[in-house]
Amino acid sequence: MRQTLLLLAALAFASTHAGFAATRLVDSIASLQSAINEAAAGDTITLKNGVYTTSAPITVGQVGVAGQPITVAAESVGGVEITGTHGFDIVTPAAHVVISGFLLTHASGTNSIDLDTGHVRFTRNTFAARATGRISR
Repeated sequence: MRQTLLLLAALAFASTHAGFAATRLVDSIASLQSAINEAAAGDTITLKNGVYTTSAPITVGQVGVAGQPITVAAESVGGVEITGTHGFDIVTPAAHVVISGFLLTHASGTNSIDLDTGHVRFTRNTFAARATGRISR
């Protein structure tokens, strides 16, 4: 009887926690984009330390929830440099998204956040974007 109760308790625990957030470690812009496209509330996608060159935006359109954002992070703060022609493009319906720990040296003016997104946070990043030939005042 006791074994049956323990088994039932274990099954109940497993079923209520089946939606655990995923943590993915990726090592390329392509695998980063793929992981972002598959992300769900509470997921963390970590890009391994190194220098990565973009030729298109890193698009984030997934939806997290309060207390369970979708986090896209560098393996260590400042340990991942994003260079190239584009940065992060946060698009509708993105919400509760955190971009953390990157050294952003890509072309300037290429990070964007759509108006209809919400609760988007860039934290612990260094912006050192290259000039693109235009001056904003």
